[in-house]
Amino acid sequence: MKKLVSILVFSVLFLACNHDDGLQETNNTIVNSNKRGESKMLKFNSEEELERFILEKVESKVDLIDESKRELEREGRLSLLLTYTLEKKEAERLRLKKENIPVVETYDNMLLYLLNENGEISINDFIFKIDEDFVYSYRIGHSSKINEFLEAYNAKKIKIESEKVTSFGEGLSVYKHNNAKNIETKIYSKSGNSDYHSEQFNGANVRFVAKNWTTNFWFYHSIGASTEVQKENKFLWWSWYTPTKADNRLKYNVTFTVEPFFGLGSASTLTKTGNVYCNCNKASKTIHWTVKFSEDSAYSKVKGTSNHWAHWYSSNPNTLSKTLNF
Repeated sequence: MKKLVSILVFSVLFLACNHDDGLQETNNTIVNSNKRGESKMLKFNSEEELERFILEKVESKVDLIDESKRELEREGRLSLLLTYTLEKKEAERLRLKKENIPVVETYDNMLLYLLNENGEISINDFIFKIDEDFVYSYRIGHSSKINEFLEAYNAKKIKIESEKVTSFGEGLSVYKHNNAKNIETKIYSKSGNSDYHSEQFNGANVRFVAKNWTTNFWFYHSIGASTEVQKENKFLWWSWYTPTKADNRLKYNVTFTVEPFFGLGSASTLTKTGNVYCNCNKASKTIHWTVKFSEDSAYSKVKGTSNHWAHWYSSNPNTLSKTLNF
């Protein structure tokens, strides 16, 4: 959480987008026109279409930060992943406002890539929006219901259980996710855990960061791990970190049970092992992902380790490493 907050507070200034109901569809995106600008989101007509899209990105081994930059230039879609990794000059050029950036508690770059700068994606003619506490599902024209729900929730006029879906009037469903509130420390919950390690390279303004995760965001569930090097940025008395290309390595060995949805079928136990080695922004692997609507996590009995190494050749020593447990 501290990492995300520091990025949000110090590096990203974000464009306020108050949604209008007028939508124009183009290819796989929706263009949402409003008074202060445009916000594009990915649109999928089915869960299967979203699965195919993710699989294509995974198999191509594309760097999702670089892909986000290309999409911004080519199509104007600003992913939430890119808002978390923009450097100050680029954020200023885009006239971004930090207070409007949703905090989505995940290390999974794929999910952050799928969401636009408002934390939104369209599936089955519904818009799904994620913030620090909830996943909202609403039809076009009902986005104002979110503020009504939050007012009622903050005033304790309505209660919602963790990892449960609640209907709020016509057109809005709300899922209270239970992903870690402070993802820089080891936290376990019914649906998710995250582990994090950060260490400064000696004599350099860069740090080595190792992560692994198991998360559930109602329509998207994943297990994964990543290794990266982050460069420190400074402005006056502020400082924050953004990814920088380096030699990153990741090795993982994890066993987990994939739970059937809605009690249909039987659970299956899988073991996944592998290596990722690249000169890149991040050596990342979504070890398993599932696109299915479920209040409960798709995964249980997660056990194993992720081994992380990163190299920054101008420092001494120039290699740092860490092993994390799932």
